[in-house]
Amino acid sequence: TGCTIKGFNEFEPVEGVELSFGGMVSDFVTKQGKRGPFGILKIEDFSGSAEFRMFGQTFINFHNYGVPGTAILISGVYRRRFRDSPVEFEITNVRLLADVKGNLVKGITLSMAADGFTPGFKDFLSEFMPEKQHENDAGTGELAFRIFDPAINRSLSLRSARRVPLTRQFIEALEQQDISFTVEKA
Repeated sequence: TGCTIKGFNEFEPVEGVELSFGGMVSDFVTKQGKRGPFGILKIEDFSGSAEFRMFGQTFINFHNYGVPGTAILISGVYRRRFRDSPVEFEITNVRLLADVKGNLVKGITLSMAADGFTPGFKDFLSEFMPEKQHENDAGTGELAFRIFDPAINRSLSLRSARRVPLTRQFIEALEQQDISFTVEKA
C-alpha cells in the first residue's frame, strides 16, 4: 500500500502489512554497533519526516541510498526482529524515485475563491516554481486549481501547464497563506 510519510508515522503497526512511500533523503549516519555497522536514514516529504535504522543485510543492501538530496521510494513490511520484540517496520527495498514508473503523488489542487488570483498570489507561486521545467522533474507534480465564484455559486477546475515542487516548504507556505489544497495520489 502506498502512503505519505505522515500516513506512515500515523499507521498502527500490524505484523505482515506492507507499505511503500517516497521521500527525499535529508540525512544518513553510519554508526558502529556490537554486531557491525548500522545506519540511520532520515527522509522527508511534503507531509513530514521519518527516521529508519538499518541493520545487518538491510544496511549492506541499501546504505548507498543514504545520500542527502536523493529522492527514494522505500518499501517494507512490519515484522518482529526477534520473537519477543515489538512489531517494527523493516525496509525490504529501496529504489530511486526517478526509476519508479509513475509517482506516488500525481499533483496538487489549490481551492480558492475567484478573487484570490491577485498579483501577490502569482508572485507567491513564482517563488516555488523553477524557471525551466521538465515533465519528469523529480519531486514535482501537476498543479491544478478549483476556483469558486460565490457571486454565481459555481466552481471551475483548471490544470496548469506548469509543474510545482511537492515539498514540505511549499505545503507549509500554502497553510500559512490559508490556501486550501488537496494532494492527488497517482
